[in-house]
Amino acid sequence: MRRSRFQFTIRQLLAIVGLTAVLCSLFVDFHWPIELAIACVPLGYLVERMRGESGIMSAMMAGALGFIAYGLMRFAEDSAHSPSAFFGDGPVPYVTLFGCLGFAFGTMFGLGACELLALFGRFRAMLRSARTARQAGPGGR
Repeated sequence: MRRSRFQFTIRQLLAIVGLTAVLCSLFVDFHWPIELAIACVPLGYLVERMRGESGIMSAMMAGALGFIAYGLMRFAEDSAHSPSAFFGDGPVPYVTLFGCLGFAFGTMFGLGACELLALFGRFRAMLRSARTARQAGPGGR
């Protein structure tokens, strides 16, 4: 039986509630913008995985966009408080630096998560084959 796109299981709802609680606890301190940029990456990965794809492309794009938004925020804060001669007058260095960092982070997260899922799948298959071999052991038990 195929579920509709917006129907969640109890396990998925518990995971969403737990993730929301962790994110809300992280947003209490001052560094919530970078935590929000980092949180974009797993969300992008999960959205693409729910569609049945690999998840790597969405993780890369979500990382780049999240970190670009963080870079623009840092530019606005830095130019308001203390203009720096290192980054020049515009937001281009901020966008370039943080966009590349976010793209690399999203790529590594997506590849690592895919490898971890593949490893978990192989481990489950190994356990399943060990159980069937034990059940069909000598003596026909």
